[in-house]
Amino acid sequence: MSEKIIVVASIFVLLFLSFVIGVASKRSTSVQGFMGSTKMFGPLVTGLSSTAAMVSGMIMVGGTAGIYLNGNALSLSAFLSCCFTAAYIFIGKRMRAIAEIGNVTSLGDIITLRYRGNQIIKGFTCAVLFVGCFAYLITQIAAGTSLFSFLFGWPPLLTSSVVFGVVILYVIIGGESAGIMSQAFQGAIIVTVGVVVCAVFFGRFGGFSGVMEAVAANPVVTGSNGVTAHFSPRYLNAFGSDVLGAKANTWILFSFVGVACQPATLTRMYAIKEPRDLPYAGLVAAIAQGIACFAATILGFSVMYLVATGTIEPLAVADEAVWHLADYLGSVMNVLIVSSVMAAIISSASMYLSISATMLSKDIFSCFKVKFEDRMQILAYRAAIAVLGIIGIIVASTNTEMVITLGFLAGGLL
Repeated sequence: MSEKIIVVASIFVLLFLSFVIGVASKRSTSVQGFMGSTKMFGPLVTGLSSTAAMVSGMIMVGGTAGIYLNGNALSLSAFLSCCFTAAYIFIGKRMRAIAEIGNVTSLGDIITLRYRGNQIIKGFTCAVLFVGCFAYLITQIAAGTSLFSFLFGWPPLLTSSVVFGVVILYVIIGGESAGIMSQAFQGAIIVTVGVVVCAVFFGRFGGFSGVMEAVAANPVVTGSNGVTAHFSPRYLNAFGSDVLGAKANTWILFSFVGVACQPATLTRMYAIKEPRDLPYAGLVAAIAQGIACFAATILGFSVMYLVATGTIEPLAVADEAVWHLADYLGSVMNVLIVSSVMAAIISSASMYLSISATMLSKDIFSCFKVKFEDRMQILAYRAAIAVLGIIGIIVASTNTEMVITLGFLAGGLL
């Protein structure tokens, strides 16, 4: 019980530090600065923020589970790193150039300037972005509450209200700049822990050769809990259980298009202060993303190794793979891994919450010729954050089947 208390305490320390960094961040009273952080940050903060917002619960929780179930997921992470660099170099110049010729607060403003005020294009795009971002916000809340359910069996509604209530609060107070600064801090945690996780994997489990030997010796493992796990040495090839490689190759394309067009990437392109820093931001994001995705792969193979060697029982719920591994590795690694995963979850949650609120309070209204003066616009944005945050908490906590559906919907739309 004491170890679990330490883990929970570390999560609240993470939340507290994120709150302090977010509230203390530089912020503007203008709509551009408060809601868009336009031209406010350097390449290090921008790059780490992009990574933290993209390395979500889907990769750290779902990705780990996917590796455990299906083997080496080229489909999950292999090309995400170079996608960031390509996006910042080839799309970043255009996005940042648009921010030079007009007032840009949101992606809706980018669309207005790019398509010369075409309200049909803007309305359709903003509606898709709103639905996708809000749906993805709900999946992040669900991923975060799963940890507390695993540790203590706490009611999801209670957990999500406390944890994500903090996120809602610092975004309301500090706006988008609070989100970016806290995400940069959370990105640094993800990268640091990723390096430690890799060291443990190669030093303690024998790396990929150790996993290969364990899986080859025990391809079928049935635990005392009645659950059977099926493994194969093929899981460690480029495509895992996907014999034809079709799924993996599809995800390569998805990764290139998805990373380049994700709001987590696009919004940071006009948040960067100097256009010449775009390649450096892309490089920071690429390195950080590469470490994070490789760490998620390592986590999945570590669980596979432990199950194949009979160290832990086969998992009844694959999505709990990362929590079982953290629990097995002891107090220090438990704190580090859980903090890293929670950093990924709350960073994505704050970003998607902010963008959803901007779309709802500003861009969609503007399609109907409804515009607010600056002070009222910021108030509308803050109200939208509160309303969407509360709705997201309720939906994620009371209907898990709907959350799964929304996760696929969000990924496809974005």
